[in-house]
Amino acid sequence: MRLHTGTVFDWGAMAKIITAEYALELQYPPFENMTDEEFLHFCEQNKHVTIERDENHQTLFMPPVTSESSLKNLDIVVDLGIWNRKLQSGLAFESSGGFFIPDTSMKSPDADWISNERWNALSEDKRKGFAYMAPDLQRQHIAAPVVFDSLIQVKRACR
Repeated sequence: MRLHTGTVFDWGAMAKIITAEYALELQYPPFENMTDEEFLHFCEQNKHVTIERDENHQTLFMPPVTSESSLKNLDIVVDLGIWNRKLQSGLAFESSGGFFIPDTSMKSPDADWISNERWNALSEDKRKGFAYMAPDLQRQHIAAPVVFDSLIQVKRACR
């Protein structure tokens, strides 16, 4: 699927989710059955929140990680970056990069790597936005999600 740049979405809907731990303000379309283009735009409109989508197209909101988890993640990303620079046969990505994977979910692993061969075989359109491929190597820490309602899930990630 080709993502079109410059498309204007006027959802006009705002949601405020407030709990003892979180306060989120989101601009959103109907959460169910969002196209890949709508989902990308939704993520761009709400950059203050880390968002993923599962294989059932459930929208998942990722809260910040603990300081200790952040330290561990930094070590993983730095090690992957150093390894990748020595190897020079691929591209390393950190946790803010998203990928549409074959099961139609969109994930942003803590650290991932894609070979130059696979990346270069991807069309330019498939590289834009969230790339359409599963990384060759990925590292992710995940805990059980916290469900707020049937449309919105907040996944606690111990990255």
